[in-house]
Amino acid sequence: MSDLVRIYDLARQLNVQNQDVIAVMCELSYDVNGHSTRIDATAVNLVTIQIKKSSKPKLLERYRPPKTQQKKRTLTGTTTIQIAG
Repeated sequence: MSDLVRIYDLARQLNVQNQDVIAVMCELSYDVNGHSTRIDATAVNLVTIQIKKSSKPKLLERYRPPKTQQKKRTLTGTTTIQIAG
């Protein structure tokens, strides 16, 4: 059995986003199709060294979480109105 690791598993081990691992792989001139691409032990070592060497704020700068939309508040239940008369 070969020592191939998927990018999303490596990202989980390094506690970074998949996009960060893919970006480092592209910088190292590896052909990456997506987060489920398998990489060998040599590439794992190179990526691990590169990610640990680079600064954490730089990695977080690449990933921007989607903006959260506030839910509209709705009234629940029934409201009764009394008319004076």
